[in-house]
Amino acid sequence: MAKQLTTTLKHLLTSHRQLETDAAMIQAGMDELHQMQEARAERIVGRLKNASSTILTFGDASQGGRPEDEGGDNEEDTME
Repeated sequence: MAKQLTTTLKHLLTSHRQLETDAAMIQAGMDELHQMQEARAERIVGRLKNASSTILTFGDASQGGRPEDEGGDNEEDTME
């Protein structure tokens, strides 16, 4: 009986160590994935900032030379 308990205990300890190793590997993978997602998010934010500043720059330049249409009616609409 004692031999069987010893064998069972050894098996449980081995299984426990393996589970701890697996958990550490999973955690390391999750940490790496999180870092990859953070880096990707930072690149996306950088692209969005660049795009918005480009849009604002070109928007200001294109609207600076012509007055805005306040009435909303085109000449073609009144000719009909």
